[in-house]
Amino acid sequence: MRSVWDIILSEINIIPLTVYGVLLLLFVLGSVALFSLYRKKALRYVFLLLLVEYVFLIFGFTVFFRDSNPSAPVFIGLFWTYKNFFNGMTPLAFEIIMNMVLFIPIGFLWGSQTVRITKLRWLWAFLFGIALSIGIEILQVIYHKGIFQIEDIIHNVLGCLLGFLIWQRNAKRLYNPS
Repeated sequence: MRSVWDIILSEINIIPLTVYGVLLLLFVLGSVALFSLYRKKALRYVFLLLLVEYVFLIFGFTVFFRDSNPSAPVFIGLFWTYKNFFNGMTPLAFEIIMNMVLFIPIGFLWGSQTVRITKLRWLWAFLFGIALSIGIEILQVIYHKGIFQIEDIIHNVLGCLLGFLIWQRNAKRLYNPS
């Protein structure tokens, strides 16, 4: 019987790991450069850099570095995962939660970039979450890398809005620590 660690190691692909390592290095170097150049304004620029890198990571995890599946279906029906969950398919609850959790940082980091927008900032977060999620789902269909699900879009957008709400509640503390 294989251990959990053996299973995790067997699933790691060297190419995505290398790409993510290079991105992390670029983030660290970029952050140091931004802090040295912009001092107080640097936090916003660092959050922008994090947003770009996190979006790239999400596309990597959900589309580009996945195995392709030519028979990947498209599910247009709503709330089928909830029906299956209540019929005993408990792994679906994990999938629902992970779709939301995956987009919480997107909403948080997007909030850091909408500081100058005064009205309807939540609407911009909502639209950004929808655009990003639909983009992922469409690419999954085009490249046969996953299942297109309307529910994924809903859960992703809810996660994005939750992240944006977390940003709004904590923005003053991040920019003006006391």
